[in-house]
Amino acid sequence: SRPFYQMCTPIELPRMNNDFAEWIMTKLKSSGVAIDREMATTLLDKVDWNPNYAQMIAFHLVADNPEDMVTAEKIVTVLDDLCRLNGYTYTSLFDSLSSNAQKTLRLIALNKGQSPFSKSLLNKFDLTSSSVQAAIQGLVNKHILDDTSSGKNIIFDDPLFLRWIEQRFTKLD
Repeated sequence: SRPFYQMCTPIELPRMNNDFAEWIMTKLKSSGVAIDREMATTLLDKVDWNPNYAQMIAFHLVADNPEDMVTAEKIVTVLDDLCRLNGYTYTSLFDSLSSNAQKTLRLIALNKGQSPFSKSLLNKFDLTSSSVQAAIQGLVNKHILDDTSSGKNIIFDDPLFLRWIEQRFTKLD
């Protein structure tokens, strides 16, 4: 029913490697912003090595502090500013989800590296294994989470949404 539906071929971009950190360093330097390899890697880590978000953060580092050395604090400030600017969108998205989907997102965001199916986490969030499985599938279908073959390394499509959830709910729990 949509005129441009599937007119383009989707491509899956691979996770960026250390060459991308070098690229960021070169591009920022050409804009008058100094960044060392450690900070370029920190920037990439903060956005799960997502090229779109890395470029967005780099843009704001150039726009906000064109002659300063990039520090971890500046990267965090830019991330927090972007989360705040997108807060209404993230709130609307989160509020549109079912209670189980909301709990599942909180469970995943606040317990990185742990299986979302561990009994202690399921009890803490008042969820069952089957409700988490169903929520994850629904969140993948809505492009909020990336599809993974194991439940341990679930990735948010939008690393800023992950950061927003972490910030919003660590204060409440």
